[in-house]
Parts: sequence; structure tokens; C-alpha cells
Amino acid sequence: MSVPPLEPPQQSGATVFDPPSLRRTAPVRVEITDAESGTTLSMTARYIHVWAGRVIQVKVIPQRSGNGTFHKPNIKSSAALHPISDPYNVNEGRGCYTVLSLEARCHRTGLLRKISLPVAAQVFVTVAEPGRDPCQIKVPLAIWPSWMSFLWSSLGVIVVWLILSRFGEVVKTGLLSHAVLATFTDLGFLIEVIISALAGCLLLLFLCWLSVWTGQLIRDAE
Repeated sequence: MSVPPLEPPQQSGATVFDPPSLRRTAPVRVEITDAESGTTLSMTARYIHVWAGRVIQVKVIPQRSGNGTFHKPNIKSSAALHPISDPYNVNEGRGCYTVLSLEARCHRTGLLRKISLPVAAQVFVTVAEPGRDPCQIKVPLAIWPSWMSFLWSSLGVIVVWLILSRFGEVVKTGLLSHAVLATFTDLGFLIEVIISALAGCLLLLFLCWLSVWTGQLIRDAE
């Protein structure tokens, strides 16, 4: 005796949705782009790298919920990323996304303000569905000091210190004008200054990348 195959019950006029346990609230995609060039920033060593003073845009594309609507994401940032506008929604075709513009800043206090090392920052994207726990995504960023600050920390400090040290030694044995002339016309000394400055720049750059690869970045809350 053959048994006829079971057929699913017919539901007239009923709309079938995904069960709540399978409904995802995480956004489809989170993009961080440079506001000036529009290029998407890439990630290296678990961080997205941004120069201080640059403006970035955070674009969050949410998923469509079971009833066909979109849940607006909530975008927050740590202290090193300063919002320069309120989040706004963009409707594009069948979808929509939320955009927030942020300015990268190096927040350091105390002695850390004198050290041009990258600062760790975060962007928090939270999508909440009524009656369910919210889904939060943390995007880590490394904010590098500006080129002027980096060069001053690596080149300026070393050059000024070497010149003042040499000038202080020469001025003890002669007139002030003679000390100035002897300091800036000594070719061997100037070559030593240039080599020392370049070595200091490479050393600081190595320390910056070492802090990135080891995850020992200065926190923006510190």
C-alpha cells in the first residue's frame, strides 16, 4: 500500500514571514569613505587608518525586516571622531541608507600630547528591532597625527636639540656671531644633523606601526 505524500496546509490570504529567531538585524554593509575623494578606506592590521583633520563619512545600509521596512541604524563615535553633521537618510531605488560625517582628531592629554603616535577610535553602529536585543557593530580606526605634527616630533625636536647643543658648546669659546657662523658652516655637523633627523623619523614611524600591529594604541578616552 502506497502512502500519498504529505502536502503543506494551504493558507489563503496569509503572509509568511521569517521566524523571529532567524531575523537578522545586523546591517548589510558598513562603508567608511574619505569625504573629499569619495574613496573607501581600507583596513590594515585590524584598523582603518585616517589622518587627523580629515573628514570621513560612515554609510550604513540596513537590512529589510520581515514586514518589508528598514530599521534606522544609530551611529555613534568615540571622542576622537567629532560629528560635523547629524545623521541623515538617503533613499535610493529600492533601498535606503544612513550617512554620518565625522572629523578625525587626535585626542591626547598630559605628556601624551607631545608624542605623535596614532590614537585608537571606534565607530559604533547599532540596529534595534522592537522587542528584540539590539545588534551593535564596532569599527576600529587608527587616527594618525597630521604630517606637520609628525615631522615636528621626529625632525624638528632632534634638529633643534642638536643645533642648540652645538651652539652652546661653540659660544663658550668665542663671540656670539662666531658661534652662529661656526655652527651653520660646519658641513660635517650639518650632515650629522640630517642623518640624525632621518633616523629619528624612521624610528618614530617604526614605533607608530609597532603600536598598531601590537594593538597598543593610545585610547582616545585617555
